[in-house]
Amino acid sequence: RSEDLEEIHLLRPGMSFSPDSKKLAFAAKSGPTDALSIVDIKSGDVQQFELDLEGIYTTAWSPDGDQIAFVGVYHGQSDIYLFNLKSETLSKVTDDIFSDDVPSWSADGKKLVFISDRRHYLDKSQIPADFKIHRNYDYETRDIYVAELGTGALERITDTPWEEENPLFSPDGQSIAFISDQNGIRNIFMYKLDTRETYPITDVITGIMHMSWDRSANKMAFSALYQGGFDIYLMTNPLERPAVELRDTQYRLEMREELLPVYARNWKPEADETPEGDDKLKG
Repeated sequence: RSEDLEEIHLLRPGMSFSPDSKKLAFAAKSGPTDALSIVDIKSGDVQQFELDLEGIYTTAWSPDGDQIAFVGVYHGQSDIYLFNLKSETLSKVTDDIFSDDVPSWSADGKKLVFISDRRHYLDKSQIPADFKIHRNYDYETRDIYVAELGTGALERITDTPWEEENPLFSPDGQSIAFISDQNGIRNIFMYKLDTRETYPITDVITGIMHMSWDRSANKMAFSALYQGGFDIYLMTNPLERPAVELRDTQYRLEMREELLPVYARNWKPEADETPEGDDKLKG
């Protein structure tokens, strides 16, 4: 406990260990706004960086230990930011009206994977001048995107009417694991970057909420609801798990038949809306 740390975001804690596991980064209330906080696990010493942002969420420490990625809110707009620990400077990875969330690093530190409601808008130049996100725009469904930090290019990974969450690069950089409610229950899916194949690797009945990969890629921890409470589970060799068959829940079947929300009922892949050859554009 500390008088400088009023509270953390209970529903979006987004804590992140440093690569050497000696420190923990997180966002905490500090006065009227949030601050990026780093605590030394052994000594308990806390560093706080007030970054003139209205909100800070979901921190992710870079593999080399030099930067922390996080979601920052400024003037009501959420974007992905990078904070350089050596120079104590702040920079933006995304900068537009769309909501971006839960960034996670590739093992080589050259890319970030995150979720967003931006659909096919990969570059600010594609956004119409009269665009209003609250007017006839589906901002409830979010897909997975990858940002190349060297160029600023964004690439869309998924294009579905379902909810994707918590994307993570595999330690070898060849796959992305994520959570999707495709069949009405949140399960873990695997996306192969070379073949663009997507398939589920779990079939639970209560839903998976969060997951984390160990550096060897041999284990994956995740939380799931069981008998009214959340427990932590460990999966071995997630990259070797075969695809499992998911059956739609009754709720999802009814949605498909007649009660599907408008955004999902009218959904179709958006490949045709993106200019040819521009599935990866500079942001």
